[in-house]
Amino acid sequence: MLTKKIEHQISRSNIEPNRPIALLEEKLQAQERITVLVAEDDPPLLTMVKMMLEELGYQVLAANTPSEAIRLAEENASKIRLFLTDVIMPEMSGSDLAKRMKSLYPGMKILFMSGYPASLITHKGLLDKGVNFIQKPFSMKDLAFKVRDAVRKK
Repeated sequence: MLTKKIEHQISRSNIEPNRPIALLEEKLQAQERITVLVAEDDPPLLTMVKMMLEELGYQVLAANTPSEAIRLAEENASKIRLFLTDVIMPEMSGSDLAKRMKSLYPGMKILFMSGYPASLITHKGLLDKGVNFIQKPFSMKDLAFKVRDAVRKK
């Protein structure tokens, strides 16, 4: 059934000639409709990340605040596979928010994003070493790979 779905998607010409094959691959893999919860306090950036993830084929729940992210997680807990959060936000840090999400939903994968380099954030104690991380600004291709890696990581 999945093969037929993929063949149908390809036959509808979702392939754009300028887009790398890797992005097509990501888009097809996302067809299992993985839901991603995004927490970002910058509204234009939240909108852009949401649009990029939707273009890649993911279902997206978008939250402007940590409290909104918690509410969305409570309402959609069984659907959310990945939580993508900014590291530095008002109200609660992304790290504290991720810890809370993990305690409530142990199977949820976490991907952090920040405009600061990972080395600075870990040095300041805002994130642990070895977490899934993407530095802003990022391309759709980079986001696709980071999301895929975070979802697959054990």
